[in-house]
Amino acid sequence: AGPAAPGYEQIDALNSQRNRQERSHRTKAALASGFVGRETELDAIRRWCLDAGKTENRLQTLHISGLPGIGKSFLLERCLQMLRAADPQLILVRLDFDRSVLRVDRPGALFSEITRQVGDERPLAAKRLHAARLRQVEAERDAPSLATEAPRDLLNALDEELKDSSVTVVFVLDTLEALRAQGETHIRRLFEHLDLLNELIAPTIRVISAGRAEALALEAKRIG
Repeated sequence: AGPAAPGYEQIDALNSQRNRQERSHRTKAALASGFVGRETELDAIRRWCLDAGKTENRLQTLHISGLPGIGKSFLLERCLQMLRAADPQLILVRLDFDRSVLRVDRPGALFSEITRQVGDERPLAAKRLHAARLRQVEAERDAPSLATEAPRDLLNALDEELKDSSVTVVFVLDTLEALRAQGETHIRRLFEHLDLLNELIAPTIRVISAGRAEALALEAKRIG
């Protein structure tokens, strides 16, 4: 099926709706064994994400730390489920840094993933955000040096689609120790990219992160 096929214009929106449903199913499956307790932590996360207004300062994160196997990812899954139920208009962007494609030294790749997930959250914007990602790929192919620069086309696309200041965008940063292992400055650069986005778009941005305690050792000032 090509551009002339009936319904072609709806493909991106339909794919976004499918991706969102699949994420919801994965969360339910992860929590199928039941989630008991930790009400204090869950309430703190809810208040951190939903009760604060937009900050004009550098972004900070509510950081969930601990050794492997203590249930950080399980708690995150419950947080996502809880936040989505509390505010259906919330935009959730989850960045898991044990995925090699998420490279903060290549901002185009990072913001391409962000626009993809925003498109999943806002299916009516998916086609336009997809077009912006294609333009970014073409621009980097024609001028490889652009790969290390702020992707203005993607940032402008996010600015255009996220005009509602009453909306909250929650970034969930998982396995930050994997990002730090890529380079000592990578955590700082990640937050600088998010600061840039925060300056540009109207919605409130809140950040939750998870990883071993040492993951944010060099950026402790980012912990809220």
